[in-house]
Amino acid sequence: MGYIECSYDYLVNLFGEPVLPTDNYKTSAEWHIDVRRNDKLVGTVAIYDYKQHNIYTKDGTETKDITSWHIGAKSSLVAGELIAFVEHPHLIKYNEHHKQTQQNV
Repeated sequence: MGYIECSYDYLVNLFGEPVLPTDNYKTSAEWHIDVRRNDKLVGTVAIYDYKQHNIYTKDGTETKDITSWHIGAKSSLVAGELIAFVEHPHLIKYNEHHKQTQQNV
């Protein structure tokens, strides 16, 4: 659905540590974020690296140095909401209570 440009640390500050175990080959970090409107789940968006990590390719990057992230979702509107949140988090309400257990935007 798209891409975002930001640091690993920035994503950790927004959503906490990556929550999913990965194959540690094609993907080294992944978050699944629930997007809600008026407390109703409208979709889930994945943020992940893909074939960028140095385990996958000798010219790869350490996970903490990756700055280009893939966005996966079933809806481009939901993906767009998450991208907007990542780019402008101060403009969109975020439920801090769910940061470590179930990420929500």
